[in-house]
Amino acid sequence: MSELEEIRRILDLYTYLVDDSGWDRMGEVLTEDVVFTVRGTPVRRQGVEAVVELLSGGASRPLMHLTANVMVDLAPEGGRATARSKVLTPKPDGSAGLVRYEDSLVLTGAGWRIESHEVAPVVGAWRTPGE
Repeated sequence: MSELEEIRRILDLYTYLVDDSGWDRMGEVLTEDVVFTVRGTPVRRQGVEAVVELLSGGASRPLMHLTANVMVDLAPEGGRATARSKVLTPKPDGSAGLVRYEDSLVLTGAGWRIESHEVAPVVGAWRTPGE
């Protein structure tokens, strides 16, 4: 498997784990000191446990994450990469959101891991039933 394929697999696995509540496996995709932020908000968590606590709580969790337009750039010196993707998040009440993920990844002894994950809401992209 190429580096690009390995990175795409990690990015896809992240959304599957979130959707399926695979919290005990998040160490397979995140570094121990991962930083999770939501642009334009005070949300900032550091570490796998803090990220899991944030993501596993709340009734407003989407039904799933539908990811598209994934762009991965490998650092010329190797061992690092950045990725951008667009994510549609339909919710149980019929509303949906559109966000952009901006990730920094690092190659560890266990393979590629996300070391920084920023969620950037796309302004004006939220839709609610009846709109």
